[in-house]
Amino acid sequence: MRQLDELTPPEIKAAIPAVFPEDGHAESYQLLDAVAEKLNSSRDATPGGWQQNRVHERYTGRVKRALDALAAEGDLVRVGSQEGLPDGTNPGGVHYYTPEAFAAAQEKRDKRYAEAQAAKVRWDLVANRLDAVEVHLNKDGSLSLEDWEHLLEATGL
Repeated sequence: MRQLDELTPPEIKAAIPAVFPEDGHAESYQLLDAVAEKLNSSRDATPGGWQQNRVHERYTGRVKRALDALAAEGDLVRVGSQEGLPDGTNPGGVHYYTPEAFAAAQEKRDKRYAEAQAAKVRWDLVANRLDAVEVHLNKDGSLSLEDWEHLLEATGL
């Protein structure tokens, strides 16, 4: 078994596509063990103590630089820790996507946004119609008991 220090940047870069998750999305830390395993190494192959931590830190840096290089070449899409993910969330941490997975996540987000906007328009229309009979929706879209009573009375139910 090889030690982490023996793994070269070109080897690491070449191993990443083979271990990248099928869904096309990963945080950088999720790939560390998979790349090492692919290259017949592991953290356990390195002597223990503070030296092991230093070796692992150097290895982690090499993996992250390889991921960034793949992103610069267009093979991956890098989303920084301060940027929003394509699904609209911002959990922090650096995330990598295949271009296809990134585009699909953006399309899914855009579809959800469009659906939410369409629902908002519909709710606004309902609220306007209710306002016409002096029934007012609460901020959460609900009606008070008095408004329900007024609505039922106004509709003859």
